[in-house]
Amino acid sequence: MKTHFSAFIIIGMLALFVGCRSKTIDGDEARFCKSYIEYFYSAAALEGYQITVPIYATNNRVFLKLRGYAVPKLEYAELIEKYGDTAYNQRRIKPPLGAFSDEFTSIEVKSNRSFDAAHPAGTSLSDIVIFRVRTLYNFIQNGYNLDDYRIMIVEKELDKFTPDDLKLLEVECGAIYPDNPMISFDFSVPPPAGRHTLTVTFKTTDKTFTKNIDVNF
Repeated sequence: MKTHFSAFIIIGMLALFVGCRSKTIDGDEARFCKSYIEYFYSAAALEGYQITVPIYATNNRVFLKLRGYAVPKLEYAELIEKYGDTAYNQRRIKPPLGAFSDEFTSIEVKSNRSFDAAHPAGTSLSDIVIFRVRTLYNFIQNGYNLDDYRIMIVEKELDKFTPDDLKLLEVECGAIYPDNPMISFDFSVPPPAGRHTLTVTFKTTDKTFTKNIDVNF
């Protein structure tokens, strides 16, 4: 709880100078935002865990969280121009939305146990991992179409992900989405029962983040 509270303070301070002007409407603090993205993070670490979430059909889902730090104001402005997020021009009451500035080139998932003959221990599971991310990239490129928020969700086999699918991954705010983390994955085939150590690796052109996650299926 303390972590979430601190995050809100930091994000709130960022929102004051990166793209929104505040105004009280019907008792709520509203912000006029020229851009949909109000702050950017640069990724610094990867975390992973397994919990039971009612909205998913199985308990095999693994959740991931990227940690990072806020980029400077000048870099924020450059990124807004780069991604064309310059014409949102709407009022917003909900907490600020942020994205990771990192452009991930690949994600890989492996297990220390064999899944089947085609997936022995230590080999890539990309063709049987169903990966799910929330990205702001498609929404912005689609002209902020408010009728189709579904394009923010990309969910498919990991080996079918493209670099565009991994642009502008949304920064997770646990107070808003406590049961629906931004990044998670499941499997298209039932994992062998028992304990696994999954190794998840995110790569950019100049960074690599690897996390070993102990899970029970």
